[in-house]
Parts: sequence; structure tokens; C-alpha cells
Amino acid sequence: MNQDSVIRSLKLQLRLERGAILLIVLFLLCRWGYSYLQSRPYAILANGRPVAAVATYRQAAGVLEQVKGAVAGAKPSEVSFAQRVEIGRADPSARLVSETDAVKAVLEKVSLQLEKWAILVEGTPAAAVDSKEDAGRVLEAARRKFGSLAKDLMEEPQFKEQVDVRRMPVDVDLYRPSVDDALDVLLSGSRSGSGTYTVVSGDVAVNIARRHHMTLPELQALNPRKNLDRLQIGDELRIAETAGPGKARLTVVVRDREIRTEPILHRTETVSSMQVPAGKEVGISAGRDGLRRITLAVTYENGVKAGSEVVEETIIRNQTPRRIAIGIGHGR
Repeated sequence: MNQDSVIRSLKLQLRLERGAILLIVLFLLCRWGYSYLQSRPYAILANGRPVAAVATYRQAAGVLEQVKGAVAGAKPSEVSFAQRVEIGRADPSARLVSETDAVKAVLEKVSLQLEKWAILVEGTPAAAVDSKEDAGRVLEAARRKFGSLAKDLMEEPQFKEQVDVRRMPVDVDLYRPSVDDALDVLLSGSRSGSGTYTVVSGDVAVNIARRHHMTLPELQALNPRKNLDRLQIGDELRIAETAGPGKARLTVVVRDREIRTEPILHRTETVSSMQVPAGKEVGISAGRDGLRRITLAVTYENGVKAGSEVVEETIIRNQTPRRIAIGIGHGR
């Protein structure tokens, strides 16, 4: 073997050794990076901002499922987030919390939406129910509620506002599982509580409070001996009796027919008379009031009188004027 061959062989051997070392270094770096990433916790992010951090991706996914399952009367598949919610790597220094605390944090920071049939008033969702048929029943019940108060209904009750029904994502607070509850929301702007609430599977305190239009501190104040972070199925909680009155979202307009008989007051006519001394008055004939029948259309809005107008008038008896002679003569 000549000298050139030996040199080429040594150079090839050196390149192979360097390549092997480089591969080992890359392997070690990849292994370190993987271990580093695996050791970092996971964060639940809302619009890019961290809400809560847990140890594993599985825990983070479980938290989001629990949040969606916390909406009573709704399937998790119907629940979505109003914000952009995702799972990402958390900062290594992030404080880890339990799944229960993470659920609570997400419910406090993130708004939930349901894919339901919304009743829109002037284009804004006012209440939501499970089906289009239920929405129709709610609106019909509203018409019937105030229409039944009319003694002689002139026409079918109408809505003052523009009303529409559409399937769409709505805020979870607008959802009502029953027709009566939805009707109460539309006509009173509030919902009465039952006094007590029994905890069911998936319930968390913050969601119970929100569903009954209360804050978490208000719920805690009514249940001072309860640990709201550790609720058990079957626990009974005191809730506010009423959520407070609010402005009705829907106005039902009713036109009631009212018939009245009214007098037509007679007028007084005067004539000058030379036969009567100046400054004296003498009655010639007594007057008589007339009589008329009027038909009024009385308008009520949600049972409160808003105005009236005469739609028909019939004269039953004409009025007869009273006649008086005013003296202009020269008396003695």
C-alpha cells in the first residue's frame, strides 16, 4: 500500500469517527429535549392566556370534558367555548393545581355556549330551549298569558319587538330546559329559585351559582358550613329565593274592545229679546243631554294599559240645547 492510499484511509476513518460522535451528540440532545418537554406541565389556554396548569395532557383534556359536562340538562357535545380554548405546554415554573381547581378556574374565566334553539328579540338571543317546537310553545304561551286577560279580544296578541327563532350557539345562562322557565326569562327578565338545589353528577359550585344568577360568594354565604370545592352528589344547597326583578325582554301587545255609553252634554243657546227688560234672563226651554255609544280599542303591553283610541261611535240620542232669552228691552 502506497503512502497516498494510507492517507486516504486515515481521512475516511476520521470522518467516520466524527460522524459517529455527531450522531451520538444529536441523540443525546434529542433525548434531553424530549425529557425536558415531558417534564413540563400542560396549560389550559383561553385566547392564548393561561388559565390553569396541570401535570399531564390527559388531565388537561379531562378538565375540559368536565367543564363541558357541568352544564345541567345539556350534552357535552352541545357545549362549546365562547373564547378560543386550547391545551399547550406551560412554563416550567407554573403552579400546578388539581383537576377540581382547574375546572373551577376554567368556569370562572371562560364563557360556555350551547348549540340550542334561541328565541331572538330584536336580533339578540333572549332565551334558549331544546327544540324549535319548544320555542314555538314559549311564544304561544306568552301570547296566551296576556291574551286571556282581555274581556273582548279584538285581534290576536302581537309582539312589540321583532321576534325570530334560530338554532345557534348561545350563552349557557340563557338556556332553560322547560317552557315555563324560558317564558319567565322572557317576560320578567329573571328566574325564581326553589330555595334549595340538589347537587347532581358533574356539578361544580361556580356553575350552580351562575345558573341561579348568583355569585360564588353569595352561594357560600347561604351555605356557610358547606365546602363548595368538595360537593358530593345529593348534597343540598340553599339558593336565593329570587334572582331579583329585571326588565322584560319581550312585550306582548293586546288590543281589548271596550264599549261605553256616554252622555253628550247639551249646550246653551241665547237669543236677544225686546220683551225682556235689559239685564234679565228668561228661560225659553230646558235642554236635554244626548247619548252616544263608543267603542274603544284599549292597548295593553304585558298586562299594563298603554293607551286607547275610539274606533267607532254611534249617536243614540241627540242633545237638545237649552234656550235663554237675554233682555234688551226698556223696562219700567
